[in-house]
Amino acid sequence: MQQSNHLRPTLSDLSSSGNRRFLQLKKTTYESALRCEVATDFSELEKVSSDWERLWRADCRAEIFQTLEWARAWWQSYGHDLTLCSPIVFEGNKVIGILPLVKRGNIVQFLGTPEADYSDLLCEEGREKEVLTVALGALFQSVKHWDECFFQHLAKDCRIVRHCHHLPRGLRKRVKLVPSGRYQTILLQENREEIFTSLLGKHHTRRRHNKLKKAGVVTLRRLLTKEEARQHLDYFFLHHIRRCALLGRKSTCARPEFRQFLQAIVEQLDPSGRLRFEVLELDGRPLAWHFSFLVNGKFLLYQHTFDLDCWDYAPGEVLLSHLLQFAQENVAREFDFGSGDEAYKRRFAKHTRETFSLYVEPSGLGGWSRGWFHAGQTYFYPALRHLQQRAKTHSGMFRLLRWIRISTHGIMRRIRKAKREGRLLPHGLRWIGQLVRRVVSNKEEQDVFLREGFAGPDRNPFPCSRGNEEVEITTGRFGDLVDVATECPEAVVVSELPGFRQRLKKGDRFYTGRKSGHVVLLAWTSTGNVNDVLSRRHGRAINSDRPTLLVYDSWTEPGSSDGAAYRQFLSVLRLEATSKKLDLLIRCRSDQATFRMELEQQGFLSQYQSIRDSFLIYSDALGFSAQGGLSLTQSEISRRSLPVEGS
Repeated sequence: MQQSNHLRPTLSDLSSSGNRRFLQLKKTTYESALRCEVATDFSELEKVSSDWERLWRADCRAEIFQTLEWARAWWQSYGHDLTLCSPIVFEGNKVIGILPLVKRGNIVQFLGTPEADYSDLLCEEGREKEVLTVALGALFQSVKHWDECFFQHLAKDCRIVRHCHHLPRGLRKRVKLVPSGRYQTILLQENREEIFTSLLGKHHTRRRHNKLKKAGVVTLRRLLTKEEARQHLDYFFLHHIRRCALLGRKSTCARPEFRQFLQAIVEQLDPSGRLRFEVLELDGRPLAWHFSFLVNGKFLLYQHTFDLDCWDYAPGEVLLSHLLQFAQENVAREFDFGSGDEAYKRRFAKHTRETFSLYVEPSGLGGWSRGWFHAGQTYFYPALRHLQQRAKTHSGMFRLLRWIRISTHGIMRRIRKAKREGRLLPHGLRWIGQLVRRVVSNKEEQDVFLREGFAGPDRNPFPCSRGNEEVEITTGRFGDLVDVATECPEAVVVSELPGFRQRLKKGDRFYTGRKSGHVVLLAWTSTGNVNDVLSRRHGRAINSDRPTLLVYDSWTEPGSSDGAAYRQFLSVLRLEATSKKLDLLIRCRSDQATFRMELEQQGFLSQYQSIRDSFLIYSDALGFSAQGGLSLTQSEISRRSLPVEGS
């Protein structure tokens, strides 16, 4: 543990060094009584654990993020790449303040951030100014090789925000307080009954709740043992990643360190105590989860997610309804929605809490220039925030910005994947070619292959060829399709997922082919009578009242000439068509030479060819169409008609 002497000689030393002249502070009565030590190893923080707990409990509004358990779990998960530099302030032998800090590269920040929604100083009541002064003085003296100290997620009423303006003048010149965000919350100490009557009485929420109750028994079950919590964390991670992928965002749970961190939180905190990890179930089937904290009369919704395959039941809203009912009976002070700007929070929140970031700059040109930049932020941020709020409240603009974010996320994901695989140049050339064809004239040719399996009572079923056992063909639900979009962005574009969800709701199915665990094939099928299928998928009927299995959209790995995936896929389709007594109708694009060859080898005949000409492509930015875009003029023309086999 690095130790600074009493504050007075420390500041004298700093001023004599030349580059610390701004720390020449006026002598005060408390300087000779305080000393500061900088902990550089976490074991040194463990030695003052009882003092840490005492200081935390002394604040009736303290957050879970300032507990030693939180710090310990976070350090176990993230500390391997960081340097601990936490000032501990003493009065004699008594600890009166702790400023938990770490150094990430050349930036000093709070221990626990950015994963902590709120951060603050730990100290005795009434000693905030002097503790903060001594701690920052030790930071300048004892912590080497840093360019900026960055304290983020500071609530407006936290200790640092309330007292940073009262620091000694020389030190105050080096700190800049900048607005950074707004958190949505519900303050319950006034008009409590009116608030819950309004929230729980919302017609939309009650209708969603009643719909789910009609489907079965709905329960919100708390996971009270560490073993059960560990089991559900795996489900929580999976569905959180899926939910964020659908929104065009990268889930925090996609990072191994964050998953390890939540697992460490379960180990450090008693699941039956401050931690509330609960699952919403329908007849025992998990639908939604939340990972929250109840501390000092405040409920904080930290992380939550739901199963996308249960979207129609709106499990997220039903979960929130249960949490509000719990808060009505058990939460005394506040219901905090935590960080994030999701739209649902604005519907339920009754209060907005402003948060800040505090920048502490060293001397020199770099610190001076950054100080001016952050000073400018204090003026520009309110205007930017106002524009963001206006955009979010305007439904059309909000949907447009969301589409742009999701589309950009999908494009960047494809670029990164191509770069990892060394295919960036071919990917770029192929993408430019597709873009030119779509903008100028999108001419898409497709052959329709038909194989009638049950035209009459004497018709023999399809001969089933042996597939390729190396390729595994499976079907899935919407959540599985989101996984494919995350794993293989070339096969499924994120912005098309809402349209694909509508396909699944109509009864269509998708098949994925995996080889050695990697996606090599994706195809969509639809069933019905020929007239229904073709009128919906192709615009033309060739026979009437025939049960048909239609393959209308397929994808394989670019550049792959191996027909194993198609061969196995056709084998599975033939088995399904045989068991359900269906004809097979398959649409094959002109650029799918491998698929066409495999169809011809297995006895499928090309019945006719369609050409779709599209000009002046219009991107359905607000509607999220299933195709990702619509054309202003579109036609499908039968070029070559052949007699149907058996007619």
